[in-house]
Amino acid sequence: MSAEELSEARTNVSVDNEIHGAYAWHAGNANSYLISRRKRALDLLFAVAGLVIMLVLIVPVSIVVVASSGFPVFYRRDRLGLYGRKFVMVKFKTMSRSKNDDINRLRTAKDDPRISKVGRILRKTYVDELPQFWNVFKGEMSAVGPRPEFPELAVELRQIRTQFPKRLLGKPGVTGLAQIRYVYSHDNAHAAGRLPYDLEYLKKASVRYDLWIVWRTIAKALKFGGT
Repeated sequence: MSAEELSEARTNVSVDNEIHGAYAWHAGNANSYLISRRKRALDLLFAVAGLVIMLVLIVPVSIVVVASSGFPVFYRRDRLGLYGRKFVMVKFKTMSRSKNDDINRLRTAKDDPRISKVGRILRKTYVDELPQFWNVFKGEMSAVGPRPEFPELAVELRQIRTQFPKRLLGKPGVTGLAQIRYVYSHDNAHAAGRLPYDLEYLKKASVRYDLWIVWRTIAKALKFGGT
């Protein structure tokens, strides 16, 4: 094993230990709604609705995406899911693929030149997020929850906020409390600032709370309030 592989293995063990510690916290402080049939039923309802809307829009969106930035139409990348399990999240592509895999450019900068003109509209209306309802349908995500983070950035986020692993105690969401109350995260410091909102959601999550957050997200999208 090379020195680089050994370092990566030690990092993964460190993150796993932090998440394991979060399990212990979860055992005594779990919000039963997060793993309830009501939550899953609501997720499936939103997933079906979201996928129907996506099917209606997929042809025109695909045409404008290809015309503006070429193939592929979708952007796929590993994200952290429930309890830190990795899954592949899918979105409509809004950026150039040139350096999307560069760890230093995983965050989208303000006025990022990689974002196409069409991509900006898709982001403002949250249309780019519609394919994630496939992740919701498969059970990898929830309609509402903490936004899924990049695995490559987990260690730094944990260093900024030691309680970061606790946000992995609920399924990541297409939208969430931080999305309607917090600024867009252009760097890790801002991303770590979402944690209080994520933990607040995990504590207060309920059917009514989920419906309220979805409604607020729709209202924001209609006002072109996405980023």
